[in-house]
Amino acid sequence: MDAGFGTPDESRDRINDLSRQIKQTREKMELETRTFIEAATNFTTEWIRREVERTEFSKNGIGGKKTKREEKKHLEEKPQQEKGGEQEPDPAEQIARIPSIVEECLNRDEYWIHRNELFHPGIAPDYLELKKEKTRKQLTTCIRMLLGCAAELLSDREYALSEGKVWVRERERRKYVCIIRFSEEMEASITRYFSMLEELYFFNYELKFCELNPLT
Repeated sequence: MDAGFGTPDESRDRINDLSRQIKQTREKMELETRTFIEAATNFTTEWIRREVERTEFSKNGIGGKKTKREEKKHLEEKPQQEKGGEQEPDPAEQIARIPSIVEECLNRDEYWIHRNELFHPGIAPDYLELKKEKTRKQLTTCIRMLLGCAAELLSDREYALSEGKVWVRERERRKYVCIIRFSEEMEASITRYFSMLEELYFFNYELKFCELNPLT
């Protein structure tokens, strides 16, 4: 006898289909997470490189070259520093470590809802918007902390940094406090992620509803 509408077999097929769609959506969201982190890595690395180069340019004079007096002083101090084992940090080497720092800071389950969030029937639609807003704020704060790496680089190179206007200290690190906007790639990625989040919310809602009402 064929299973009709609302039979246990039909209900089980629907549950299996929703479970499959949830799994596929989570996988797509994980790929989008990687896309965002890669875009954030490019954004952060280039931003910090520009900031260091801009400050170097200002410090070394017009054209980015040192004055004769500064060059003479530098040449006199360099052998003494090398003799004493004190070498000025290489900004290129420090900037090269930025991608691993971005990966460590952004690749955390707490930022990405698809990795740990469980939905259930009865959650108000506003809840999803609040989760989106919270996620964006968390990511923005993390990017601000990452941009603070520029301040640490400049500090290592004995630049005078003004606290309170551009940088503030938070959790024993510097944080960039001026206005920042995600790059186009980052913005496009997080928009796609949130669109998938809406799908995930819908599929989870339907799945829980079917499980609670198997013959509906």
